[in-house]
Parts: sequence; structure tokens; C-alpha cells
Amino acid sequence: MERKLQVFISSTYTDLIEERQKVVEAVLNAGHIPAGMELFKAGATQESTIKRWIEESDIYLLMVGARYGSLHESGISYTEWEYNLAEELNKPMFSLVFKDEYIEERVHSRIITSKDNERSNPIFKAFIQKLSSKLYSPVSHIAEIRGHVTDGITNIERTAPDGLTGWVKGHYLKLYNEEKLKNDELMQRVVASQEEIIETNKNKKFNDDFIGSFSYEFLLEELEKEIISADKFDHTDAQDRLYAAIGELHELNSLIPPRTPRQEEMIYNIKIDIQIYEAMSDGIPLILAWKRFEQQLMHGTFPYVHFDKDVTLSKSLFSFLSNYKLIDRVVRVKKEGGETIKYGYSENGVKFRAMLKEKSSYFA
Repeated sequence: MERKLQVFISSTYTDLIEERQKVVEAVLNAGHIPAGMELFKAGATQESTIKRWIEESDIYLLMVGARYGSLHESGISYTEWEYNLAEELNKPMFSLVFKDEYIEERVHSRIITSKDNERSNPIFKAFIQKLSSKLYSPVSHIAEIRGHVTDGITNIERTAPDGLTGWVKGHYLKLYNEEKLKNDELMQRVVASQEEIIETNKNKKFNDDFIGSFSYEFLLEELEKEIISADKFDHTDAQDRLYAAIGELHELNSLIPPRTPRQEEMIYNIKIDIQIYEAMSDGIPLILAWKRFEQQLMHGTFPYVHFDKDVTLSKSLFSFLSNYKLIDRVVRVKKEGGETIKYGYSENGVKFRAMLKEKSSYFA
């Protein structure tokens, strides 16, 4: 799913007109959205407007040319004021600092005047020195701009903490909101293969509330307090996966009934995936992992090891279910020879699962 990041471009203006245009073009060519001071009218509300735009931007990009810039009421330049604000807001940032030789060549070519060259200003020198603590690219030729901008954005996408919200197409936001508002009736249904087993147990009168050596209340409490920590997941493309799942769900929901059992199963799993992606930043309740692998547990095909996003979920679920003897090994013989080990519900697992359906809303 395509996501466009908003990049706030901060710089002085008259000494960097051509360079700034190249930066804007580089941001656009990278598929993102440029924003900057030249988009705002002068006036009493300018400062609050700039502050809001920096707050709403995903990345702060600073260009440093010949001029330190006009002064803010605090005594520093507006450019440095914007930089400090972005730093306070903990915005991912990088800087393009044009080398002294580049500035001198621009003066020599009369593109800017010698008056514009404020590099000898001690305050300006101190500001440039401060920039070296962040991602910093010295520029010696205008042709280097595009590469530096692309590299800077790519590096931030790869290394920055969560918080790169970006923009997505309104089409997907509309789908997302529609699905959020829908009655989640399909989540209360399971595929036929599930129902066959669960239906035989839901009206069963249990002789006691014990599952093996553990009471139902104890296991329920243990299950409910199990949260898979957010720091165990790779959040790099979580938002993209969320919106992709929403798009898939919309397509499946648009199919004319009756749906096949396979389509119903896909809808069920996608809805669980959406809940998982939404919960990922705060930590995922183990019960969601259980629902994610319910089909495999019912059919005795649950493997210990999964791949990509599933590996943390499956290992956490495996640990819980095996600790309380709710699963058994299932040895399957391959057609080509050899065996493979999978897992399915044990007798205790079937009982606990049926009691959850009868006594709680988790598998209603």
C-alpha cells in the first residue's frame, strides 16, 4: 500500500531559490509531499501556521546555504527556530549543508551577492556545527541534491521509530472507516469444519470446571493477562499491511452471496489480521493470536514455527497452550516419505475451547 510522507523543507529563501526547487522536485520524485515556509503568507499567524505544519509533517529537511536568515524575536534566525522546534517535537530530520566552495562559486557567478554570504557569522557557524549531531549531507554541486534527498528519506524510513504516519489514498481511508463501523457479525461465525466440533461441545454439561489440573477461572485469567509486547514486532510496514488487509476484506465482502466456505474462512482470518495490526503498537492480546491460528488447531495442522509476522504470534501461543497441556503433537506421514510434526487441540484443549465459547464472548 502506497504511503506518502510529508516532508517539511526549511531554509532561507533568496540564496537558495534554485536549490530549493531541486529539493522539492526530489521529494516529489521520491513519491512524497513537500511542505515549507514559502507556502505561507506573512502575518501574525505565520509562526503558528509553520508550527502546525512541522507538527503534522513526518520528516524535517533543512537546507543551509549562504544566509543565516532573518531573526526571530528570540534572537536566533527563523531557520534555526524551525530546526529547534522540529528537534523538540522529536521529528526525524536530515540536513543538506552547501559547502563553502559552493557558496563562493555562487558569489563569483553573481547568482548571490557577497553580502548574502554570512558564513563568517559566529552564530551561524555554531548553528552549522550543531547540525553535525544529526543526519548531515555536505553538498558541493546542485546535481547531488536529488541523491542526498532520496538517501535521507530512505534512511529515515528504515531507521526512524514509529511515527511516520504519512498519507494514504482517501479510497482506502473510506474503506477503513466503513469496515470499522460495520457490525462485526462475521467474526461470530466460524467455518463449517470448526462448527462441527464446537457445536458438539457447547451444550455439554461439564462435570467440573477443571481442565486437567487447572480451573477454568485460573486459565481464563492467565489467558486474559497475556499480552505480546509491541517491541517484539517489526512495525516497518504495519500500516501498509493494515490497509492492504482492509482492501482485501472490502473485495471479499463485495462478492455476491452465497460465499464458499473458503471465502468465509478468508474473511474471518482477514478480520483477525486487522484487529492484530490495530493492536500492534500497544501489544497484542494472546487471544487474538489464538483466533489467528484457530483453523490449524482445529485440524491438527498448527506448526511451531511460522514465518514473518506470524512467528512471534505462533511462538507465544504455542508456549501458553503447551504449558497448560492444551495441545498434543500430531504426527503426519508425508506422501513422499518421512514425517512432519504438527499440533492440534488435546482433550483438555477441546474442553477449554468449548468452555470459552459457552462462558465468554471470545469465541461466541
